[in-house]
Amino acid sequence: MRKRILTPQMVLACLLIILPSITQAADKNRNDKEFIFDHYWSPASSSSMIISSRALLNEAEDFVFRDKYAQYGIWSRAATIVLNRVCNVFLAVANHEVNGHGFRARSLGVPVSHYSFSFLGLGGATHFAPYYPQESSSIISCKRLLITIAGSEANNVLARELIFKN
Repeated sequence: MRKRILTPQMVLACLLIILPSITQAADKNRNDKEFIFDHYWSPASSSSMIISSRALLNEAEDFVFRDKYAQYGIWSRAATIVLNRVCNVFLAVANHEVNGHGFRARSLGVPVSHYSFSFLGLGGATHFAPYYPQESSSIISCKRLLITIAGSEANNVLARELIFKN
């Protein structure tokens, strides 16, 4: 009998199906959370998922700290502020790398080998597989420039979403 291995893609697929259905069923104000999925992982879809996920985490935090941990007072809130800050920075860096540089590289046909993130999400990098196309050097330079600009484009899309939703 073969063992079934739970891959990250299977976990992500389950989360993409379960999380929106739970939030839509439990949420009374349905206008502020939306999950837009596309198989390209574009900056527009990732920014909506980041903002909606953060809103859900904030609601869960308010629910937990409202009753159960009220006796801990300022120390529990200080710890959650630090954790929220680290989480927000990591999500912004992941959006910049995966849905910025990575999205543009995938759309231009440049293979992405992997992403790397530094400790506490304070930095990241998009790594490309060895790629030797049969194109001119000017086209390759243009692709590299577009990939470089795409990180800032993803940041702008996320900032625009934050401005319009808040």
